[in-house]
Amino acid sequence: MVEPYRVYHDPRAIFFQFVEGRGELKLVVRLLGLHRRIPIRPSMLKCGMSKFGGNSARQVGVEFGNLLRMKHLLMLLARTVVTAVAGWLPLTGAAVELEHPEKPLLWKVEGSAMAEPSYLFGTIHLGDKSVVTLHPAAEKAFGAATGLHVEIAMDLASQMASMRAVMRDDGKTLNAAIGKDLAKRLDTELKAINPELDAEPFQSFRTWMMAYSLPYLEEQMAGLKPLDQVLWERAEKEGKKTAGMQAMKDQVAGFNELSDEEQTSFLTSALDYMRRNRQEGRYPMKEAVATYLTGDIDTMATLSIDWMAELTDGKDGSIMAKLTKRILKDRDVIMANYIDATLEKSSGEVHFFAAGAGHFGKGGVLELLVKKGYTVTRIEE
Repeated sequence: MVEPYRVYHDPRAIFFQFVEGRGELKLVVRLLGLHRRIPIRPSMLKCGMSKFGGNSARQVGVEFGNLLRMKHLLMLLARTVVTAVAGWLPLTGAAVELEHPEKPLLWKVEGSAMAEPSYLFGTIHLGDKSVVTLHPAAEKAFGAATGLHVEIAMDLASQMASMRAVMRDDGKTLNAAIGKDLAKRLDTELKAINPELDAEPFQSFRTWMMAYSLPYLEEQMAGLKPLDQVLWERAEKEGKKTAGMQAMKDQVAGFNELSDEEQTSFLTSALDYMRRNRQEGRYPMKEAVATYLTGDIDTMATLSIDWMAELTDGKDGSIMAKLTKRILKDRDVIMANYIDATLEKSSGEVHFFAAGAGHFGKGGVLELLVKKGYTVTRIEE
């Protein structure tokens, strides 16, 4: 039985405690220097105790510590840390101030057995106000939908279950895995992002996860909710059905299949990328954000792939080739199959399928659905 709890915060740490019968457990979680409260409801802890055996407050505490440390990163994953190519975009503020996108990345899906059309929606995983404010056409489609389907489910239980997919299981710390020299470079880069930030909260990360996370940290620390999360929370509030189109293991399979050497190379390239952009005063995603707001899907897909190539080992590199297949192409097939099965099973409902914009480029989900016999039509107004 979980009793009343308290939550505290300061610039360097999140503190939470709860009471479980025999005594009080206190846990301190450092959370990337965030200056904001993270609510923890008793219902979350009850759920956690049930999930992890009912009588182990300490085990629950460890799992919630991991959850809090990963909260913002997983919001991106589930929408993608790892959300494929559109998730392959570092996050910065948009240079163009618009109320909402000029054209939505929105498509209508129709089939012979469907009583009503459903919708496909391309996202970009950031929280800029002009992005999270839907274009009127997308707003209308979302309002008509009875269910929202995103890349992976974004409820608390699903995020907790996702932890193990991105956390180390080799008994090493991150610093031990990457070596002293690279660990020193990582600390230098983290300090450049935020003087109060260091590698301690990331020691349980897989090496690829650290590499992938670097371009996102500044945005995460600002506390902005990415578009996918905003849609999920709206859907729950409005009583819509919510679901993920794939399992977390499919989201990160390509990354987890990289060898230790490839993951270390990935981190080295990511650190080079971050330092180079900082020295040049370059902000690659300003162009990408502006592109998303114009609704140019072809340019979005190109920018996404170019960015990931620069972050890894180049367009012709072996790491890039593996990730393009496993994180983009293979997942296009998984999502297209999910959409097909959902439309067959619930043909009388209106569904809103939201995924990273890169999945709707050439050879992606749209073309796969057309091959399955659906009519897919772009909606721009």
